[in-house]
Amino acid sequence: MPRVRQIFCAAMETASVKVGNASWSSATCSIVIPAVGGWPDNDTRRNLLAWSWSATDGAGRHLVVVNFSAEPAQGRVGLGWTDLRGRSWTLTDLLDDRVFERSGDELAGQGLFVDLPPRGCHLLAVR
Repeated sequence: MPRVRQIFCAAMETASVKVGNASWSSATCSIVIPAVGGWPDNDTRRNLLAWSWSATDGAGRHLVVVNFSAEPAQGRVGLGWTDLRGRSWTLTDLLDDRVFERSGDELAGQGLFVDLPPRGCHLLAVR
């Protein structure tokens, strides 16, 4: 399955599909960034796919994270947005209305920690 993840992330990076006045692009997956990652005894982060959507006018941001495996998966996802530091961010899962408050410094440095059940996903509005 890690090969499927590599192909998917590469395709998203290459495509950067335009959506209205916004564009989709792959989020930086924690396995790719040595400074951001999981844990030596837990490589389930390899089962996480992530990509983001940003309005070109900066008015809206969304993040999709999917666990494509039949096992739970945990890891940190680097968001790639350069203006996260210095404030708190509210992440609202549009699929189940859960709300998460996160430090911009943590998001920019360590990435977003995710813990998803088998075949689970987040569709997060980031404000």
